[in-house]
Amino acid sequence: MEIDLTYRSNQDIYAKLGLSELWQFDNQGNWQINILNNGIYQPVEFSPYFPKFPLKDIIPLSLKKLNKKEEIKP
Repeated sequence: MEIDLTYRSNQDIYAKLGLSELWQFDNQGNWQINILNNGIYQPVEFSPYFPKFPLKDIIPLSLKKLNKKEEIKP
């Protein structure tokens, strides 16, 4: 796992490394799951590793809740 706080990771680097799944979250709150297919990442709705877990819904919601908790701390 890598967490990249810059703009967006370069997908070509991960494709060359053979990373089969790439998750990306941008600063507008958009969450994308990408699967490597013939050397090119393609967006998908569900992760093959977590097929019944709605990552695209749960992770952004969890991050919003975490941010709200951080704002409340004195």
